[in-house]
Amino acid sequence: VMMNLVASQIVPFITYFLPAFFCVVFGAPFMDRMLAIVPEQVIGILKLIGAMVPALGLAMLMNMMNKRSTIPFFFMGFVLAAYLKLDIIALAILGAAFGMLHLLYTRGRRTEENA
Repeated sequence: VMMNLVASQIVPFITYFLPAFFCVVFGAPFMDRMLAIVPEQVIGILKLIGAMVPALGLAMLMNMMNKRSTIPFFFMGFVLAAYLKLDIIALAILGAAFGMLHLLYTRGRRTEENA
């Protein structure tokens, strides 16, 4: 229990709280000096990892969508985002509406098949 409670809070404290605290207390010039200490290779690796995050998210999304009935919703959302330039709020509202319709129609089919 102590390992889960204490140890799991040490890493977020070091990685999130301390940098934010030092940035607020000492200001931007201090953080610029600290960033200058970090080797250029580490900065390059972090940039590469940051560029890979969208691809990883897309792969995770595709992995979760293993039902044939949900794949068209993925492609509809992609088309709406890429070609119609809809923002995230509009896509979320449309996605929720399509998801509710999908749930209603598939739930109705399941109860009819089981009856």
